[in-house]
Amino acid sequence: MAASETGSTSLPSKTKNARQSVLQWPQRVRPGRVFSPTDIVLNTISILLVLLIVIYIFFLFSFNGRITKDVPGIASFLRQFSNLSPTAVPILFAYIVGRAIKTSAHWRLHHGERIGKLDLLYGSTTVISTVTTISDYGEFSILAVALVVAWALSPLGAQSALRVLSFRPGKEVAFTTMPYFNMSTPFPDTFEGGSFGSYSAPIISSFISSISAPKSTKQSSLDSWGNIKVPVLELLPGYKGLTSQDWISINRTGDEADRITYSSLIGIPVAGVPSSTNSTFTIETFYTNFDCGTLRSVPNVTTKWKEMESDSADCWNNTYSMCMTTMSWGYLATIPFPQGGTNASEPRCSDPSPSIREVLYLGWENESNGTYASCSVNTTYVELQVECIGWDCVSTAIRPSLLTTNPSPNRTVFDNYCDRKQYTFSYFANLLNYVSKMQTTRAFDMSMLQGYMYNPSETLNSTALYSQPGLFTLDTSVFSLRLGQIMNTFWLAMAGSNTLYLGHPANYEALQASVATEELDLVYFGASNATIFNTVTKIHCNFGWLAPLILTTVLMWTAAVVTMVVDLKLRMPKMLMNITTMTRGNPNFGLPPGGGGLPDETRGKLIRNIRVRFGSVEGNDPDDFVVGTCIESGGSVAVASRKPANVVE
Repeated sequence: MAASETGSTSLPSKTKNARQSVLQWPQRVRPGRVFSPTDIVLNTISILLVLLIVIYIFFLFSFNGRITKDVPGIASFLRQFSNLSPTAVPILFAYIVGRAIKTSAHWRLHHGERIGKLDLLYGSTTVISTVTTISDYGEFSILAVALVVAWALSPLGAQSALRVLSFRPGKEVAFTTMPYFNMSTPFPDTFEGGSFGSYSAPIISSFISSISAPKSTKQSSLDSWGNIKVPVLELLPGYKGLTSQDWISINRTGDEADRITYSSLIGIPVAGVPSSTNSTFTIETFYTNFDCGTLRSVPNVTTKWKEMESDSADCWNNTYSMCMTTMSWGYLATIPFPQGGTNASEPRCSDPSPSIREVLYLGWENESNGTYASCSVNTTYVELQVECIGWDCVSTAIRPSLLTTNPSPNRTVFDNYCDRKQYTFSYFANLLNYVSKMQTTRAFDMSMLQGYMYNPSETLNSTALYSQPGLFTLDTSVFSLRLGQIMNTFWLAMAGSNTLYLGHPANYEALQASVATEELDLVYFGASNATIFNTVTKIHCNFGWLAPLILTTVLMWTAAVVTMVVDLKLRMPKMLMNITTMTRGNPNFGLPPGGGGLPDETRGKLIRNIRVRFGSVEGNDPDDFVVGTCIESGGSVAVASRKPANVVE
């Protein structure tokens, strides 16, 4: 039934097919190989795999907060590793830690250890087996607790590897220069004289569409073409005068009573505004401010007209006296110098401190009465802060300009280039009259200008104009504001006609090239230093999850290194703690001498076809080898026999 202990290789009949493998059994005692190349390879792979996690942690530290597009390779590695970690880390942890526990058990067995501790170690190579072994053995020691804690790091490490990494939206700051229309652009040569032809078509369309636009468009921070409107500084809460350097916030609450008043219904064209990112910039600009201290009814418009006409008799002979233009609705005049052309003042364009300019308004409103206004005109220089979300821009703050190079506030757009544009105001008024007049059968009639000043919502309602009592009934501040808006809007429509309708160009290089060759009228540009906020994706490391990941990695690294070192120093064959192990030194299992130094893997291959059984040695199948019985007696294995009454000896 059992092979003799003399080393005979005779086998039972049912295990004859195992003869060839047993014949390869070593015929003499020899020591087992200290370590195998396979163990070295496996241990090396374990260390390299843990090193991969170390690299993952290092990249998380090093590239935390970095933009993914700047490190695309690193970002891709982190993303792929994070996606695989919930599956890969527990498998790797179980493999490395399980091998380390078994190797430690071999080491303790080689040097002598209590059976209870060895059973605990050999039975704790997986999470479930650890819990089962502790429960079955009732082994609640420090080692048992340590094993439970170690295995608890497996799922925690997997989750931490996944959750430690996230990709969050962020802002990338860049700087660029944006060109914008400079209000110092002089009166266009195209519109000198009295015949404008088709050149006036863009001005007519932009001016009329601006002053007759819906209320929402007029109150918007952008005009119909996306150009940026400039608020009236003097009407904002918090205005402290032109000497203040404080920014005034432009709040938009949506309340009807808190509407922003703009100096012009056409905005300042700006190029280079990015379409898909946020940007902020400031522009230096100005607008013409009208302060009409005198606003009254004129009982006899003809008499007042004759008076103004006689005062302007020498206008064309002496530019610096008084100029008056006949409009379809009345008269528009200017007095560059209050004392007329006889005073000794320099021309306004070269005078560093000219006196304030006066503009006179005289309008027909019925057969006898009209409106007369005398307005002081000056320039307000401002610095405007703008924020854009793509092409949707709003002015967020404004303050008086701090530039020391700004001319005197009394210098206006009508005073530029006196040597070239001596009749700027007259040209301006003639073109304004041509654009704004309405066709009627009367010599004098109200125009869309009066319609806007009466009610900006009924600019083109000519019928409603005849029911109005007269512009002199308006508050002087309202009259001044609306007249100023008309004049500023028309100036921008005229001087900026080549820039207003370009949409959102990247630059004005093509336009500047045409200006340089004198194909187009002269245009000046300013330059703004803009800040661009690009929306980017950033690598984010969660340091709360990084701690358990580091702890798990340290445990795996330690386990892998310990396994490598112990395998190199171990002087005993490795045992699998299975049936093959039970055949070692078993008196009921006779094998040739010489195989004691073989590891269980090799022993198992040689005896894998031998049939064995455990328990009662009695039965009808006497050809099996017995690896154990149910009775232990005096340290030797006795044969179990079944007697009546089921008593086992």
